[in-house]
Amino acid sequence: MKKKINTFLRKLYIFLGILKVVSVKNLKDVTAQQVFNFVAAHLLVQREKAGRVYPVSENSKGFKCLYLAPNGNTCAAGCLIPKELYNPEFEGKGWTGPAGELRVYSFHRDLINFLQDVHDGKDVNQWRKALYYLAKDKKLSWKITYMFL
Repeated sequence: MKKKINTFLRKLYIFLGILKVVSVKNLKDVTAQQVFNFVAAHLLVQREKAGRVYPVSENSKGFKCLYLAPNGNTCAAGCLIPKELYNPEFEGKGWTGPAGELRVYSFHRDLINFLQDVHDGKDVNQWRKALYYLAKDKKLSWKITYMFL
């Protein structure tokens, strides 16, 4: 139920102009705040990592984060890549790989790397707090982190 409500809220915020849709197509024309808001909203609505489970040994499993997971989920950087520009060869590379190929390497690179670290390195239940502290550290507004359930 929360995911449906959050999806509705995200669409409403976009419609009202509170949230701007950001992708590699307009990355050079948006502010760091707009990038942060869009990616934070994406993560807080999706509420699960983008990736796949793989066997490490007979008794344990690992998880590999992906830009675009088989179930359609996208990571913090993957949500910035429209499906028509996605290339499976992006997988396994840091943001500089796809960003270089898509010619957006220098636009908000550090912020996107930090957002990707939140997705990849934190448990989902820690995302809101991690995003809040990232915003404070980067002197961005953190309010978007509390606009979703």
